[in-house]
Amino acid sequence: MAKINIQTICVLLLLSLLLIGCNEFGFFVSFKTIDGLRENDAVIHGQRQIGKVTKITYEKDATFLVGIVLSDEDKDVATQNTIFYVDNSTLARGEKALVAEQLQPFGKPVEKGAIVLGQSKSGNQLSNENKGPVWEQLERKFYGFLKEFEKIPESEQYRNMKNKLSELEAHMESSGKEIADKIQNEILPKLSQEIEKFMDKLESQGRQDDVQSLEDDLNKLQSI
Repeated sequence: MAKINIQTICVLLLLSLLLIGCNEFGFFVSFKTIDGLRENDAVIHGQRQIGKVTKITYEKDATFLVGIVLSDEDKDVATQNTIFYVDNSTLARGEKALVAEQLQPFGKPVEKGAIVLGQSKSGNQLSNENKGPVWEQLERKFYGFLKEFEKIPESEQYRNMKNKLSELEAHMESSGKEIADKIQNEILPKLSQEIEKFMDKLESQGRQDDVQSLEDDLNKLQSI
């Protein structure tokens, strides 16, 4: 039986509170990599949306915990015979979606608040023998960095952010177009949000040169 750490239990309790009192049916899907999935992305069954992603949390055991809600009329889609995986959305071009695919009709229903193990879609590019592990490691590393950034001593935050931007640049220039595109489309948007908040903080401290340096690094990454 898999062990669940205290942090995971706390996260589950907090996320569950968000679901209590609403009409939707909510539970969680655990993934090793989320392939660019974001909060508010659709949960799709067949060719229609049956729910949405409400929260994505990076756990200490290097997994992503994805909270989802399904509409009340579609909760029967989630059973022991349903697999969940991340794929390109069939409803919105250029976006990701969490796909619910029933391998067999009927089956024991997933309980509200349960954790379901997510799958990798057969044939997905991320399962490629060479590129998959590289992307998974990179994705986990940077989501982990963003999660822990506020815990880094303030005197070291600027240097750490500069180092991560340089590391990303190296990955984009050496890992090939596919990985570079994934960094550009999936990691950079989230990283940019955190950098902008950090630059606001630096600006309030009168560190204009540091702000400009980070802005230059970010612009360089976005232009690769």
